[in-house]
Amino acid sequence: MAGMMTISEQVYRTLYDGIVSGEIPAGRKLTLKTIQDSLGVSSSPIREALTRLSEAGLIIYQPNVGMTVIDISYEDAVEIFALAEEFDVIALKFAFNSDSKHEMIIDLNHVQKKAAEALEHNDYEKWLYYSDEFHNVILKHCNNSRLVEAAEKNRIQLSILSHKYQEKEENNQEIHEEHNGILRAIEAGNFKMAEKSMRSHLQSSARKSLQLFEKSADSR
Repeated sequence: MAGMMTISEQVYRTLYDGIVSGEIPAGRKLTLKTIQDSLGVSSSPIREALTRLSEAGLIIYQPNVGMTVIDISYEDAVEIFALAEEFDVIALKFAFNSDSKHEMIIDLNHVQKKAAEALEHNDYEKWLYYSDEFHNVILKHCNNSRLVEAAEKNRIQLSILSHKYQEKEENNQEIHEEHNGILRAIEAGNFKMAEKSMRSHLQSSARKSLQLFEKSADSR
């Protein structure tokens, strides 16, 4: 945990990464003492980090239990992906008609180049970053702060779901090609095709995620 981050930011990033990756599992109780023992920091920055995680929707407070990691249900996942689809299409529409559309295309090409390199070198962590960054670039160029705030919170919970199905290499290659299809439509100035490709991409991702819930239910 190096760099210029505050202790609170370091604690937040450590817990955030642990929750999204599944290293800190759903339903796990988080207490000041266990985090202090694990990270060796004082209670004040831990409380600040836990507040941020709660605001991000990654942990919830339960009376007589305390703070626990969110446990996303099948129904939750359906809602999360449905919102992500609409948020991304609206962001795409705004960005498509913005003055920074050209810059967005440059940024998306850069992201796709880096994502391709990550896939080629089997660098899973970099791939996850650039896969998320593809959507973040579109949000960045939509120039609507309220949309960005709402979409980012939903994407935080979506990251827990996408992390699971992106553990499969074949899924990552498919996602990369879907991103390429969206980018090609944007470059061609064809919004209808870009929207269709974006919706198809999010619906495909939703199916990958929901299939994991179904397999988990079948194994019980």
